[in-house]
Amino acid sequence: MEENRKKSVVYKMENQEYNADSLAYRHSEEYEEHTKRYERILKENRRNEKRNQQANGKINAGIDFISAAVLAVAVVALAFFMLRYLSVSSQIADMKKSVKNLNSTLSEMKSENDQAYSAVDASVDIGKVYDVAVGELGMVFPDEDHVVTYDYVEKGYVKQYQTVSGE
Repeated sequence: MEENRKKSVVYKMENQEYNADSLAYRHSEEYEEHTKRYERILKENRRNEKRNQQANGKINAGIDFISAAVLAVAVVALAFFMLRYLSVSSQIADMKKSVKNLNSTLSEMKSENDQAYSAVDASVDIGKVYDVAVGELGMVFPDEDHVVTYDYVEKGYVKQYQTVSGE
């Protein structure tokens, strides 16, 4: 049952206890002194809080300056890398244009080469070449005994020390 009772607030001032619920205490001089001391302590606490905020403001200003310096360095680095990226991107675009131009030039040259080959191939008559070679120049096809064969070795090479005669 004692737990259900209203607990009263007891103040201890100068080794004397005062019950806050007592009307006599509230109107006494001690209560007024206590109230003044309490207000004075509140004012001191507010002043201390202001000083702490000002001190923290100075510390924050240092941190803010450092943060601003780091941010400035980061922005400068970012700007440098962005400009470098744009420069490299521009170079890549120029190289792509150059490759396109070179590819078109290559295809034109291949086309011209194919046309020249076709013109040369059309101008040569193999039958006429055979007739001139055999009839006028006396050339003949080689017989089996005129052909000399040798074994090919991949790792080595062939060195000829004397002339090869078919006779």
